[in-house]
Amino acid sequence: MNTDADRSDQMGQATREKLKQFAARILRLEGEKSELTADIREVYAEVKSFGFDTSVLRTAISKLKQDAAERAEQEALEEMYLETLTGENAEEDIPLTATKAAKKARRKSQARLKKDAAREARLADERAARLKVGAAVDDVARKAGAKVTEP
Repeated sequence: MNTDADRSDQMGQATREKLKQFAARILRLEGEKSELTADIREVYAEVKSFGFDTSVLRTAISKLKQDAAERAEQEALEEMYLETLTGENAEEDIPLTATKAAKKARRKSQARLKKDAAREARLADERAARLKVGAAVDDVARKAGAKVTEP
């Protein structure tokens, strides 16, 4: 049976260096992957702050990544399943809780959009007020003879 020392002796210097290079590349790529994942997470947080539904966006992006033929096949299957599930006997087979849940989610989404719009309006008002204050300070500074630089 070979020990670690025997295996190490059998591996040539060039082979060890190649293995180290592969490991370094993999570690670098893993680091880049972590950074990209964090960046994507931040973008989804920003999307959510604007009131968009991130789960719907994720689904849309997933579909965009698919080949057009594959996407068409998937959509045809989904449509066929929906038609089957919403047929004449659908009310007997499928509980209405799914519909109620969808309506509740839609109401929550609309409330979130209203809340976000109100927050955006408040922030815009605050920005406008800061600009007015800044302009007033600049006017006072000009009257006092100070040099004011324009942004």
